[in-house]
Amino acid sequence: MKNPTSSVPLRLTATALAAFGIAAVPAHAQYAPSNDASASNWTPDIVVVGQREQYAEPGSAAATKTDTPRIQVPQSVQVLTGALLRDQDRRQLGEALANVSGVVGNRPEEGLTVGPLVRGFLAEIYQDGLPMFGAFSAVNDPASLVGIRRIEVLKGPTATLYGGGVGSPLGGLIHVESERPGTELQGYAAIRAGSFATFNPYGELDVPITTRISARVAAEYQGNDHWIDRIKGERIFVQPSIAFRLGARTDLMVQGQYGRREQLEYSGLPAAHALAGTVDPNAFPGAPNDQPRSTVTNRMVTGTLRHGFADDVRLTVTGRYYDSRVPQFGTFLYPDLYPAAPATPTRYPLLALNMLSHFEEATFDANLVAKTEMFGGTHTFLAGASYDHTDLFGYGLCRGASGLDRLGRSGL
Repeated sequence: MKNPTSSVPLRLTATALAAFGIAAVPAHAQYAPSNDASASNWTPDIVVVGQREQYAEPGSAAATKTDTPRIQVPQSVQVLTGALLRDQDRRQLGEALANVSGVVGNRPEEGLTVGPLVRGFLAEIYQDGLPMFGAFSAVNDPASLVGIRRIEVLKGPTATLYGGGVGSPLGGLIHVESERPGTELQGYAAIRAGSFATFNPYGELDVPITTRISARVAAEYQGNDHWIDRIKGERIFVQPSIAFRLGARTDLMVQGQYGRREQLEYSGLPAAHALAGTVDPNAFPGAPNDQPRSTVTNRMVTGTLRHGFADDVRLTVTGRYYDSRVPQFGTFLYPDLYPAAPATPTRYPLLALNMLSHFEEATFDANLVAKTEMFGGTHTFLAGASYDHTDLFGYGLCRGASGLDRLGRSGL
């Protein structure tokens, strides 16, 4: 058991960076020539030109599917920029959502299928404008924020533009936007290490192949223990993409993504004992030995075609194939149905729950945006169509009292 006083540990982090290209905040030194002949023996002046990254993002494309300033959008929209995520060292979606009011972020270390809440309702997670429907919105949580340009949180009903799903019509929607391949050679690699045996290498790389073709890859791995006994986690994330400039007004991007998270399922401590302080807060209330890890594995391929018919008329067509597999293994306590014996008040029977879910989804979305000057102002028109086909395969098995002898009892 861990020391109960260490439930809020001091996290020590070491980071090593190796830059492949320009830094995150580019700076260029330029020589300023002097016309003064007497200054020929002096070092010329050096002018440093920098570009400051900002946390504020005035626009939001997710709220209306058009480039509309947020001040003109009649909806509460909060945007987390890539600069903010990097400076705060946010590694997962749940950590980033701590910046947003009215949102309860998911905690993957306490359950791989616990999704985020917006205004008290389960929220859908969209990525690059397309949904990833499933039985649990947490399954769609990207395993990493490496390669993410920004996160937009739309609060309130969003069914007009985004349809149904788990909770988007009521609480809101979380939209994750990926970075596109850059036109300059640049990148970085980093290693992050810390308490509870955390080991976390990650990096991004942009490579221009030709003047019209560029590629990008973002990847991350993390392995860690946890302050809760017996819980060990692992996550892997790889996102390659390639962009083609087909013409002056046309471009095509193809992006793949693989994410995997696995760890022991954590069901929580009995509330009565936890609040009374009669059990170890670090205890793992599950099968003491040989419980398999729950796993979330997501694979997807996305293609996006953009074409401008004119400066004010633009078509965007996006398609995606998404495959998700979630074998879930857990053991949990049910004090109301199977209470502890009076002689051993902190030893409970265990119930086993095994679930296997497999989702396959094909999604298509097309939007045409046109701006025009009429009736004394500028107006933006949006027309679009979307199609989604999702297949779900799954089963669940819960073993009660008949399996108690083999599963044993949990001593807290």
